[in-house]
Amino acid sequence: MNARALLLAGLAALSINAFAKKPEDYQGKKMPSFRMTDTNGKVWTNDTLKGKVVLIDFWATWCPPCKAATPALQKLHAKYGTKGLVVIGADTWERGADAQKTAAIQFAKQNGLKYHMTLLNDKFAESLGIEGIPTMFILDKKGMVHKVQVGYDDAEAPILEKTVAGLLKS
Repeated sequence: MNARALLLAGLAALSINAFAKKPEDYQGKKMPSFRMTDTNGKVWTNDTLKGKVVLIDFWATWCPPCKAATPALQKLHAKYGTKGLVVIGADTWERGADAQKTAAIQFAKQNGLKYHMTLLNDKFAESLGIEGIPTMFILDKKGMVHKVQVGYDDAEAPILEKTVAGLLKS
């Protein structure tokens, strides 16, 4: 390849990346339309969640930071679930066809997780530009993305709770 062709290929790659969506790009905007079905068969969409504060956590059972976040999410569900918060664990990127259908269910049972689990969310995650997990979207009662949290450590738990509590009051 000559220098001109290399330069054009590089510029093309940069321009594609410049316009690629990232999860943070949704902050302050309406959440794109989605449809997820939880492990109990309940369908969750933008419309079914109107009027609720929603925390969607894109995660996988093989991801240590994802697993570390689950106690904090369970605590939020237990404390605020009856006050208008819906927590959805959007299982994604599980390895292997069987794992995609069972890993999150088994993990939730073993760890006493009572919040909603949805499976097979790979395409949804990709459509949002998610490249790393956990990635959490917190939506306000109008379906606007109030906060996007990429990654997790235990120092994030109070921040998540403060965000959720504030949105429930508004």
